[in-house]
Amino acid sequence: MSTLKLENIKHENSSTNNMVMDSDGSVSTTGNATVGGTLGVAGALTVDTGTNGVPSLNLKHSNSGADNFQLVSGTPGVANSGFSIRDIDAGANRLVINSAGKVGIGTSTPAKPLSVNLAGGGDFIAEFQNTTDATPYGIHVKDAASGANGYPLLQVTNAAGSQPYFRVDSGTGYVTKNKMPGFGISYNAVSGVNASSSTVVLAGSTYYTSSSLQQTGGSNFDVGTGRFTAPITGWYQFNLSIRFDGFNGNYIYITMVDNGASMARNLTSLAFTYKTLTISKAQYLSANDYVEVHLNVSGDSSVVLDGDSFFSGYLIG
Repeated sequence: MSTLKLENIKHENSSTNNMVMDSDGSVSTTGNATVGGTLGVAGALTVDTGTNGVPSLNLKHSNSGADNFQLVSGTPGVANSGFSIRDIDAGANRLVINSAGKVGIGTSTPAKPLSVNLAGGGDFIAEFQNTTDATPYGIHVKDAASGANGYPLLQVTNAAGSQPYFRVDSGTGYVTKNKMPGFGISYNAVSGVNASSSTVVLAGSTYYTSSSLQQTGGSNFDVGTGRFTAPITGWYQFNLSIRFDGFNGNYIYITMVDNGASMARNLTSLAFTYKTLTISKAQYLSANDYVEVHLNVSGDSSVVLDGDSFFSGYLIG
């Protein structure tokens, strides 16, 4: 085995040394260095371009399905600072760490400590799975040790970031879901309601106070028809409270109806001066199912419905 001893290597047309080996074994070279095989470095590998552009290390091959990447001390197209992993073939920065330590995936200008901005193409942009069956912990978001109240610890919003869909507040742990489908509306005071000969569907401005209607998650309650239409499939909670004045008939009952079929009913067969009938019911609805309120009376053709009445509902899961 022979040993090659080098101190300085200089091209015959160059006035400076192109490669230098110091006494401690360190090797430095100017210009580009190409390694066709394996390069083993026991110490530190330094790429210093001085003022001649940002240093980079290219990883290239010509095998089938080759992807060529570049490690860059800088952010191509943005700044000389930071660090990037660049896809040479696509001409895109795949991962960026800027000078403030913020990490960007799919973006060259991360605005947060971790910014992910990718076109998922009809799929999720992130996936987390704990494959330990016995203890499959997921994601843990921790509040600050003395977290101030009312800041979004976890939040899902619209594209502009201005409308929260789901939010968990710091300090208190309050959870708000501003886009959950729901409604609440009051009834008008109505005299002379005749529901003795046929069912009366409580609908329209005669019965409902339109100005009292409050909704979240879209316009799902129609005052004209008196119907709440489920925008998505799930369990819904409904609450109905109707006060009647001066009843002298045989019976009176209110029915909460799901797609024309009774889902809950409250009935009284006693004459009264004032009485409130209530229904509270959780119901599983498919998307586009509707819920409305019916009134039936026997023996009294002039019922008084008091304004101290309401109907409400909301998605619970």
